[in-house]
Amino acid sequence: MNKDTITAILKRAVDILFVLNSRGTSIGALTGVCGDGLLKLFTPALEAYRETINITQLKIYHLIATGIVLFNIPSLFRTRELPKEIEDAFETLNRIKDQVSREHLKMQYLGLVSEVVTRVQIQPKKVGRRSKTSSSPSTGGRSANV
Repeated sequence: MNKDTITAILKRAVDILFVLNSRGTSIGALTGVCGDGLLKLFTPALEAYRETINITQLKIYHLIATGIVLFNIPSLFRTRELPKEIEDAFETLNRIKDQVSREHLKMQYLGLVSEVVTRVQIQPKKVGRRSKTSSSPSTGGRSANV
């Protein structure tokens, strides 16, 4: 692998980490930078342990990567649960898959997914104590949730 390929893979991995767990990734990177500063600050005191471990060999990117990994570990083990009736519907479809045609099963899955998507209501993000609202002439000057 050449350097451009490695850089592209790392960029894609970091982008995914920021999308999946932006807070953990940001705090992990900040922790790595702060850890590097602390190591540089305490390097004279750590010289006594140089024979055991050479702290000066640790680069800032080692510490940033360690911080990002540590702060993303909880998201690896977090599972999202579906509502009970959706889990039951999937279980029912799994049980009948040998008794119905493949096309019928596919249609049942598509119907279930469609029903779930129609039930999802996107809630506006609340900023501080206020929610995002907009006022338009069509609502008669009243605020309408976005």
